[in-house]
Amino acid sequence: MNRIRFWTKYSLANTHTRLAILLTLTIFVTVTATGLISYNVSKNVLKSEINQPEMQSLMINQDQIENLIKKADRIAIEILFNQFTNDFLKSENVSYSNTTNLIAYLSSFKVSENYKSIYVYDIPNQKIVSSNGGFVSDPAYLSDTSWLHDTETVDNMAIVNGQTDSGSSRVTLYRSIVINGKKAGMVIIDLKPDVLFAGLRPQLSDSVQKSLVITDDKQNLVYAFSAPHTNSGSIHSILSQIGQQGYAEKNIDGQKMMFFHLTSPYTGWKYVSYIPSDQLLENMGIIRTIVWTLSLLFVAIGIISIVYYNHKAFKPLKRMQQLLGKYKKDYMKADLLDIEKFASKMIEDHSLMTRQIRESVPESRKRLIESIFFRKISLSEMRHRWELHFPDWNKDFFIAANMNIDQYGEWSKHLGDSDVRLFKFAMQNMSEEMLSKTYHLVIMENVEEGFIILLQPMHEEHETLETTIEHLNKLRSEIQRLLKLSVTIGISHPISDYAKLHVGYRQSLSAVQCRFFAGYGQVHLFADYVYEEPGSLNDRWSDEILAQLGAGKLNAAQSEISELFNMISSRKYSPSESLGVLEHVQLKLEQLAIRNGDDGYAMYPGLSTMHADDIRQHFLCLLDNINRGIEQKLTSKPSVMVSKMVDYMERHYKDNIGVKEIADSVGASIYSANQWFKQESSQTVFDYLTKMRLEKAKCLLETTDYKVFEIALMVGYQNENSFIRAFRNYTKITPGKYRELGSFEQR
Repeated sequence: MNRIRFWTKYSLANTHTRLAILLTLTIFVTVTATGLISYNVSKNVLKSEINQPEMQSLMINQDQIENLIKKADRIAIEILFNQFTNDFLKSENVSYSNTTNLIAYLSSFKVSENYKSIYVYDIPNQKIVSSNGGFVSDPAYLSDTSWLHDTETVDNMAIVNGQTDSGSSRVTLYRSIVINGKKAGMVIIDLKPDVLFAGLRPQLSDSVQKSLVITDDKQNLVYAFSAPHTNSGSIHSILSQIGQQGYAEKNIDGQKMMFFHLTSPYTGWKYVSYIPSDQLLENMGIIRTIVWTLSLLFVAIGIISIVYYNHKAFKPLKRMQQLLGKYKKDYMKADLLDIEKFASKMIEDHSLMTRQIRESVPESRKRLIESIFFRKISLSEMRHRWELHFPDWNKDFFIAANMNIDQYGEWSKHLGDSDVRLFKFAMQNMSEEMLSKTYHLVIMENVEEGFIILLQPMHEEHETLETTIEHLNKLRSEIQRLLKLSVTIGISHPISDYAKLHVGYRQSLSAVQCRFFAGYGQVHLFADYVYEEPGSLNDRWSDEILAQLGAGKLNAAQSEISELFNMISSRKYSPSESLGVLEHVQLKLEQLAIRNGDDGYAMYPGLSTMHADDIRQHFLCLLDNINRGIEQKLTSKPSVMVSKMVDYMERHYKDNIGVKEIADSVGASIYSANQWFKQESSQTVFDYLTKMRLEKAKCLLETTDYKVFEIALMVGYQNENSFIRAFRNYTKITPGKYRELGSFEQR
């Protein structure tokens, strides 16, 4: 900005410069405006002349394709009204003569010339007769089953574009066959895409390449010819932008295209042709380029003349700029006042750079210490970065201190996240204020319950553990006095090499866990204590406590908890091992509470910051609350009523009973019975009864030789067809097929 300001100020002050600028701008604007107006007028005229013949060409292509599709549809209608087709669909057993007649009839439609194949599909019986495959009793035997996926969604007539099982494209016509008001079958004609689109060839010339694309109503690609400029994703994007307009101009992959399109009311397909605008407007583009070149040439001549004149005018000031030394600028200063501003700017830049470096040092130190703690850095890089970031530190005697808020879960649940962060920020400020006069320190907030402090005494007289513990005790007392907050601090033994700081970090984490036995508000030194039975405290306690609660034995569950804590109190197990088992018990109890409908329990985050006695009380209260919830659920009216209704269904599912009889068995209305069932099992009475009967039927089909109608009666169905329909809806196959599959698996 300074360069532009100074250059403009002194250039406009000269009459010759002002005249050169005025003439240059006048010529530039005149030539540019004339060229742009001519270009845009010519382009609009060309577009209007191209639009009409392109739309007529698309309509001709559309009519040609739709005539072939309508012809295929007429054949499908003729087939569905044919007597051979009706006999095939209505007969339960396969008739050889009828099937042979139907195959011959289908083959008479010049399948090999115009169509790949014609199918008649018996939907209920899964039978298929095809023009080139004969009779198929199971669709799985077909060489190509891709057309079967669309039969369920077609209700009347549809044209579906897709791919065969082998990956080639297909266009299939579907026509439903309805008998007695029900969808009994379908006529499927598999069209030949090369015949269907044989007449579509966009006219190409040496200079202009036109492309044609056809998409279905879901914007899936049906046909594409000479479309090198784009892909299907680009076409989808363009179609969604141009909407229902007949013409649009859009960019595809950085190239501007002219789009012409229309939508077929019969098939819903979109016919789109597009031409690169640059090819059509190539000659006009040359004229436009010449105009721009002339305009820029005039501008360049004007700029060169102005720069040359100013170069001569400012030559005496260049020497003055060089006297400023190594701080060179690429713009000129006009007088001594400007030179003073230049010097002030250099001083401000230096001050800003110094402040930025000073503010970035603490964060860089934290990242380096964190990398050492978690061993994410090589030794050579560690030593290089240590010399860079800690030049004022010694290379030995480091102490890691872990400051933890006691009973963090209970304390933080009454505060918002912003209040918790505010307390932690106050603790860090107090730590830095009280310790920075005696120690070099780095504070890292990488634990939820508090933060880690890396300490190094500044003077030799403070290089003792006793002195460090004394200072940390004073800090703990001040935090408790001013913030009303109890904290526990765990410290490591002195570390003699910064490459081993990860050892001090682990020691501080272990030391703070001494709170589990010793209590709150203390400073604990890491002690390498060997426990009597490490690893023998397993997770069996959670299973036993859950079993007692599930049996309604609250006292026994409380006894298990007491026994667990008696073992922990013997101090044969480390705090970390004890806390691991207790957190596992906590998780299992909360899962039990949620399963029994009490979603008010969330994972309790603060066991590691609590004393063993407080954890014991916490578990006893939790057991009492869960037990009350279980008792309330077991004695609630809906639970009792549902249990009675289930018992009634178990005893009478063979009889002709319905929801009314089941509700009457407990003296309730149908509405109340369904509401209770939904509350307890998330399903209706009818759904539960149906599932029970069909599971019984599956067992009978697997283990007995009873006929299907006999099994239907044995599970409470009075009508065999109703049973078969319900069984098929439940298992997706018929009872007979289910029995066949079961016997096949046994073999």
